[in-house]
Amino acid sequence: MKYLFLDIQLKANTELSITDKQDINYIVNVLRFKKGQKVTVLDGEGLLTHSEITLAHKKEVLIQTTELIKADTQNSQINLYFGIPNKLPKLELMLKMATELGVSNFYPLHTEYSQVTSLGKQDRLLQIIKSAASQSESSFLPKLHEPQKLSDLPSDRPYLACVCRMEASTPLLDLQITNQANILIGPEGGFSSQDRQVIFEQLKAQAVSLGEKVLRLETASLLALGICALKISSNNN
Repeated sequence: MKYLFLDIQLKANTELSITDKQDINYIVNVLRFKKGQKVTVLDGEGLLTHSEITLAHKKEVLIQTTELIKADTQNSQINLYFGIPNKLPKLELMLKMATELGVSNFYPLHTEYSQVTSLGKQDRLLQIIKSAASQSESSFLPKLHEPQKLSDLPSDRPYLACVCRMEASTPLLDLQITNQANILIGPEGGFSSQDRQVIFEQLKAQAVSLGEKVLRLETASLLALGICALKISSNNN
């Protein structure tokens, strides 16, 4: 059964009317859902209902819901803190693939080497996240937060700062990760010396290594996420 995330209050045994143009375009033209299509509708917070499309029109979509089901609470959490990429396609790729890997929160960061200060059209980015969550059949929708400075991050979280060729770093593969990971990834050019001072002195982050090669921002992010996701999954099974 196909998954569909909607920003709407779900109700049991009700016919939902979808009139938002962007949602209609996604349902009718992108997903190509038609009348009679079986679909699982989710609100992104763990509430879902197995439903059926009763009308698929360019001006309105109607969805008949059944009983509401509450998904199991997320026992694990992977948060990605990252320097904003210098090109939109890089950001879109990161959001898409990181969502499929199970990220809970995206935290864009302003760093000294950041070349971009905003995320652009967030409606498109949120649609990419929704699509990726639907593809991976996730019950929860990752949250995309507003960009912030490194120095504004809370210092009470156990951060893992991915740095290249730093003597004091520990291979990420060697760490024991149980149910939470807060991953810090720098922008193109990495973290500056000033950034590192904030990261290691103010935030008390642990330096971790992804190997000897210098990786692109999007490559480093996905490698770190993949390692953490596999470690958390193996610990919970």
